[in-house]
Amino acid sequence: MSRLGGPDFIVFSDDWGRHPSSCQHLFRHIALEHRVLWVETVGLRPPLLTRADLCRAAEKAVG
Repeated sequence: MSRLGGPDFIVFSDDWGRHPSSCQHLFRHIALEHRVLWVETVGLRPPLLTRADLCRAAEKAVG
């Protein structure tokens, strides 16, 4: 339960901050009063040995 006694949230969505969306905007405000667990979804395609995929993997590894 949150600080106000309301429900907590588990959100399955894209990477936080990677592509700001209305979902992230809403939960940024909800998180002021409720606990929010943000679960980043996995990609739907296998990674390739491209510069873009290698850079993205490095970003994910660093945090």
